[in-house]
Amino acid sequence: MNCILALPHEENLTVCLEEHVPVVSFFWGDATRHVERVHAAASKVFLQVSSVEAARRAASAGVMS
Repeated sequence: MNCILALPHEENLTVCLEEHVPVVSFFWGDATRHVERVHAAASKVFLQVSSVEAARRAASAGVMS
């Protein structure tokens, strides 16, 4: 499942977590506020980033785990 954070995505994310989608991928924004919720549903969180610094911030927030 891929969520574009700049577009409405809450309803889709909720359904995916209820259905136990194994990987939720985010794009075009900061996924930090979703990490805990996705992990609580036993899913992994990925985030497409465009720089090394953004990758470091994402990893620190628990993305890619």
